[in-house]
Amino acid sequence: MTDDLITIFKLEDNEELFKEALKPKSVGGSVEFKRMAREGDILLDKALTEIFKEALDTGVLNELMTSIHNRNCLIPLGYHLKIDEYVIKYHNSDNFSDNDIKEAIEALLYASSKVNKSEITNIVKKLLGIVEKYQLYEINYTNQLLELYQANGFDLPEFVLIDAGGPNHQKQWQCKIKDDFFGTNKEYISDIFPIFKEAKQNAAQKFLSEITGISKPAFKKSRPKSSREMKVEGKIIQSLEFSEIVFSKLGGGDFSVPPQLTTNSGETLLEWVERKRKRPFSMLMLLSARIPEISGSAWFASLEFSELALLNIQIEDEHFFEIGIGSSRSQARKDAAEKILKRSKIIAWLYQHKKDEMI
Repeated sequence: MTDDLITIFKLEDNEELFKEALKPKSVGGSVEFKRMAREGDILLDKALTEIFKEALDTGVLNELMTSIHNRNCLIPLGYHLKIDEYVIKYHNSDNFSDNDIKEAIEALLYASSKVNKSEITNIVKKLLGIVEKYQLYEINYTNQLLELYQANGFDLPEFVLIDAGGPNHQKQWQCKIKDDFFGTNKEYISDIFPIFKEAKQNAAQKFLSEITGISKPAFKKSRPKSSREMKVEGKIIQSLEFSEIVFSKLGGGDFSVPPQLTTNSGETLLEWVERKRKRPFSMLMLLSARIPEISGSAWFASLEFSELALLNIQIEDEHFFEIGIGSSRSQARKDAAEKILKRSKIIAWLYQHKKDEMI
């Protein structure tokens, strides 16, 4: 087990440093672990900027970096690397949080920089390869929870801010959600975080884990716990009427509204995509008309309380499906398209395969 992680971070000859980077305060570590994590956070940003340096002038650099450098990507990566098992092995304690797992990755980067500074970018490239291979990108638990409530016509839950202490310049926060989804009146309280947004994500994850039975839920799945019926269930079979739009290449296939893609504008494809980001659904439809490797379909359905859009995008041989919800069809398809943009990493794909292509 040790050889895998210690080899990834090139610390084979520095096992004590390796162990120190795996010792958060929750298992007996000191403030040194936090310092290592902060330094590693900076190193991760620098390495990602170097890796994506050709995207500096395309307007998509921030998206490429934040798709990786965020808590909801680094935590699944940490568990995939079995950092939790290393912490238990070395320090005989499982009293660590998800945030400790994230910070251990950053602390390991800093530890590696002490002996392999020139290798940090290559180490991060290897981590990126793992994220890509196992699709460990960010999951937005807060949005998933809100969509689940909306889809069932329930009043949205309240996210309650809790001051968890700390000095004014370094406050700590928790988030509480009251579960009235199934009439159980349970409360879910997050772990402690320095940022309230992260606490909200953690509380929403705990909530979804409870109602789906999945410890790290990556999708919406409702499972009633009482006699209270889900308002969407049953209606899908009984009364939903779906309409379909098929995305095809220009000159072949049938568009409800034939796409118009201006050419010879002097823009690169990536510049055009950045300009069109505010209308993600039409952007995806137009990309399917422009790029042979991209195609897709969309289906729509009306519910009593909202509109649904089911969107499928195919990039080369890989399919991506997402459901969007909104008060109107346009809002539903925009919601689905924004999710597809995140999940498919289509902009990163364009950057890799079409970065020099002109409109």
